[in-house]
Amino acid sequence: WKQHTKYKGPVGDVVSVIYRVDANSLITHPDSVLKQHPFLKHLFSHYKKEYQYLVYARKCELIYEEKDPWGLQPNNFKYLEELVAEGNEQLDRKLNEFLKLRYAYQLLKISYYNPGFGKSVEELYGQYIKNSAQKTWLKASANFYVHETIATNPEERQYLLTLSFDESIDKKFRCVQLFDRKHYLQTLKHARNNHERANIHVMHELQNPARSLNMLKKIAELDPENDYLPFLIAREINKIEDWLLTPELTGYGPSISEYQYGDAAQQVFNIKALSNKKYVGDVYALIIKSIKGTSPGREAELQVLASNICILLHQKEKGLQHLLAAQNSNNPLPLNYQIRFNKIALQMDGKTFLTPELQQDLLEFHIFNK
Repeated sequence: WKQHTKYKGPVGDVVSVIYRVDANSLITHPDSVLKQHPFLKHLFSHYKKEYQYLVYARKCELIYEEKDPWGLQPNNFKYLEELVAEGNEQLDRKLNEFLKLRYAYQLLKISYYNPGFGKSVEELYGQYIKNSAQKTWLKASANFYVHETIATNPEERQYLLTLSFDESIDKKFRCVQLFDRKHYLQTLKHARNNHERANIHVMHELQNPARSLNMLKKIAELDPENDYLPFLIAREINKIEDWLLTPELTGYGPSISEYQYGDAAQQVFNIKALSNKKYVGDVYALIIKSIKGTSPGREAELQVLASNICILLHQKEKGLQHLLAAQNSNNPLPLNYQIRFNKIALQMDGKTFLTPELQQDLLEFHIFNK
C-alpha cells in the first residue's frame, strides 16, 4: 500500500489504517476518522479509488463468517447482494491491477462464506487472481479458499492444506488447525515431489507432543533446505527443555503430556528415559549435519540452536564456539537478541564467576533488551 500510493510517511500510518481502523467508524463517521489518520487523508486526497476500495473492504469485513448461533436473526441477504453488486460494478470498470485483484479477493471470500452470492470461488480465482501479475500474499490466501472448495475427499483436502500451508502467509495457522494428523500417511500418496512429502511430515510434526527426531531426520533427508526444519528443531529443543528442566525447577511434571492429543497410535514413553543425554545428543547431531552446506542466514540460526543444546548439556566452550560462528552483520534483530541471551546463559553453569566481561555482557543485554 505504501509503495503503490507513493506515501512518504511512516509505514506505521499505513498499518494503522489497513489493519486497525474500526470498520463501523470508517463507514459511519469517515470525517472524524480522516482527521486522525494521515495515510487515510492521503488516500482521500490523491487516491480516491483506493480509498473507496478500503471502505468497501471494511463493509465486507462486517459479514465474513457472520453467524447467529440461535437462529433468531434473518440473514441479511439484501446487504450481501448489494456488496456483490458493488464489487462486480468496480471490476467492470477500468481499474489498476492492484485494485482489481483486491475487489476480486473480497468477492471470492463473500462467495466462500455465502455460497450462491455472485460468481463461484473457482470462477473468481481463475478470472481475476490466478494469473495476476501482482506479487502479493493475497493470491496464496485466495488459493486456500479454492482448495477448501474443490477438495473431493478427506485425503485430498489434507494434501491441499499442506500446499496452502507452504504457499500462504496468513493461512498457516488455520491450515495446522484443520490438518488431521491421525491419517496423514494416506495423504502422502498425493505428493508430487520430495518437497511436498517433507511438508506433509512437517504438518504432522507441528502437532506432535512426543519425540520428533526420527521424522525430523526424514524431513532433512527429503528436503535438506526445508523452510520449516529449523523451527521444528527449535520446537524439539523446547520439548526437551520442558521434559528435563520443568520437574527439576518446579517439582511438577512437564507441561507437555504425551496424552495431550489423545493419539492412540502414539507410543507411550517414560519422560526421563526420553529426555536423557543420548536423545539430546542425537538432536545435536542432526543440527550439525544440517549446518553443513546450508546458506549463511540459515547456518546462523542452526548455530544458535546448537548452542541451546550446549546449554542443556553444560558445554560452555562448545556453545560459545557455535555463537561465534553465528555472528553475522546480516542477522535479523531477534536472532542477535538470542545470541546475546545464549552467551550469558551458557555461563550460568554454577562454575563461572561474575567477571567484569560477564558483567559487561549483562549490561549490554539489558540495554539491548530496552
